[in-house]
Amino acid sequence: MSYYLGIDGGGTKTVAILSKDDGTIVDTARMGPTNYKGVGIEKTKDEFWSMFKYFFSRDKVSLKEIKSLCLGGAGVDFEKDKEILKNIFYSLGYKNKILIYNDSVTTLVGANGGKKGAILISGTGSVAYGIDLDNNPIRVGGWGHFIDDLGSGFAIGKDALSKIMESYDGRRKQTILWEKVSTKLQIKSHDELISYIYNPKTNKNNIAEIAVIVINSYLEDDVAKEIIDKAVEDLFIIVKTLSEKMNCDNFPLSFSGSVLLKSPLIRELLEKRIKKELPQIVIHDSYNDGAYGALILALENS
Repeated sequence: MSYYLGIDGGGTKTVAILSKDDGTIVDTARMGPTNYKGVGIEKTKDEFWSMFKYFFSRDKVSLKEIKSLCLGGAGVDFEKDKEILKNIFYSLGYKNKILIYNDSVTTLVGANGGKKGAILISGTGSVAYGIDLDNNPIRVGGWGHFIDDLGSGFAIGKDALSKIMESYDGRRKQTILWEKVSTKLQIKSHDELISYIYNPKTNKNNIAEIAVIVINSYLEDDVAKEIIDKAVEDLFIIVKTLSEKMNCDNFPLSFSGSVLLKSPLIRELLEKRIKKELPQIVIHDSYNDGAYGALILALENS
């Protein structure tokens, strides 16, 4: 029996779908994060080994029977990243075909049912990815939280923390965000907030979680409204830039990522702006997720 594996490897969780060669889904495994830039190579290796063991135990599948696997990975930006991840699979004993893409590619394929149209992702990070009429890949954004990821959960959370400290200094008006964030983090002073922010154990996911507070404060706090309006503007600019590069009359655009899928507010504000200024873009719900998109590519390239 031949099997195929599609993997969506994220910064917070990983999902893997195993199928037969006719595309019939056999099983789905869920593991921890596999962005090696965030958790390290050894942790990434451990998570992938846990994935294989899950299928060994539950479905009696051997490594040799998995004829092709495709990973859509967060943080896969360069050929060096692909080689590192391939070597991880080789070190675990997997010797068959390996396809490695940035997760924006596999998410696009899952969302649109193939390599067509475009996708905007805003979760912990943000990126837009599309395929033009000549089958050329186009990417806008997604260059990491230090210099980019505008309109993402991390960007919203970071902006909130910055404005809380500006308010504390007297550089801007007071905001209810301090009260809500301090309650969430169980801290009592701004000194404690700074200690939390720069604690080595605090990661970008912790900062991104603050975005929920900002979104929920949109209607009652001017500072929160300012932050969200900026995030929507940043996401719109990403879509507009992608549209200009796509250079076609119309194309489908799907949304992905927790900020767009779990925040009706941001989605509605962004959709309204796109429909007004970029009417050639047809927004639709995703057909499937990134793991399924990776599986499609594994099956197509077996």
